[in-house]
Amino acid sequence: MISTVLANRIEMLPSELQQQVADFVDFLLFKHRTGKHTMSEEFTEEQKEELMRLWGDYLDDPDDVITLEVSQTQTKAKYGL
Repeated sequence: MISTVLANRIEMLPSELQQQVADFVDFLLFKHRTGKHTMSEEFTEEQKEELMRLWGDYLDDPDDVITLEVSQTQTKAKYGL
């Protein structure tokens, strides 16, 4: 029952916010990895394509990168963590 209520509320959000909700749910599942709620270790084709695109961007210009620390700071600021 709560799943239906949450799904209905999430569907009311603009699409960009729906993606943020999905990302946050993935984060929570990964962080807490409990029983039936474990994330798959396999990447989807879309995720593989994005990783390959990012790798290609890096190979094209390896100096155009940010450090892990900067990335973490930006992510924490964006999602209020």
